[in-house]
Amino acid sequence: MRAVRAALSHRPAVAALPPPASARLIRALQCFRCGGYKRTESRTAYVYCDYCGALFDYDIALAREANAGSSDEAIFALLVDAVRPEIQRAFAAKDDAAYRAAWRWPYEMDMQLCPVGWSPRAGDPAYRKAMVDFSVETCVIHNRNKKRRGVLGRLQQAQLAR
Repeated sequence: MRAVRAALSHRPAVAALPPPASARLIRALQCFRCGGYKRTESRTAYVYCDYCGALFDYDIALAREANAGSSDEAIFALLVDAVRPEIQRAFAAKDDAAYRAAWRWPYEMDMQLCPVGWSPRAGDPAYRKAMVDFSVETCVIHNRNKKRRGVLGRLQQAQLAR
């Protein structure tokens, strides 16, 4: 846990949410489902229709602004680095329960530290748990797939050779 706290102490400060829509230069967005126009500022990077609630865009600029210029990927990488030894030990031992437990913390913390990058529903404890469970399970499936790891390894080597 000390390593995790130390890693988080080096995390950049999170900026305040951007000013209201009236103070920003934004374009009007029209909903594909009901035809309504987006009139209110989104509090997360997910852009939902003000009228019918349909998800119709993801504002990458807002996500980056909320993280003081740091990408969600960089913050997530920092969180994973804090538990990487546990992840590697569990993977080498083929201990899927420990592997899942090690991956769980970075996803839970990412939802807390970078809420703009997740659905606004992440504030609901049941939804948050389901989303973390889904993310961890997806990670386990992808990382345990030998064929996929081989392809990714060759891709990384080809990129380094450039």
